[in-house]
Amino acid sequence: MSDLHASIGHALGINPNKEVMTPLQRPMKLVDNGTPVAELFL
Repeated sequence: MSDLHASIGHALGINPNKEVMTPLQRPMKLVDNGTPVAELFL
């Protein structure tokens, strides 16, 4: 499922490896250990 989320983020121009801060000021990755599926972008 992480690869799907990474692929969607990649298609939207969002870096899936980016970390954001939660409202409690804790870092959170947008996608946990996912990589975009290259075959979708050929």
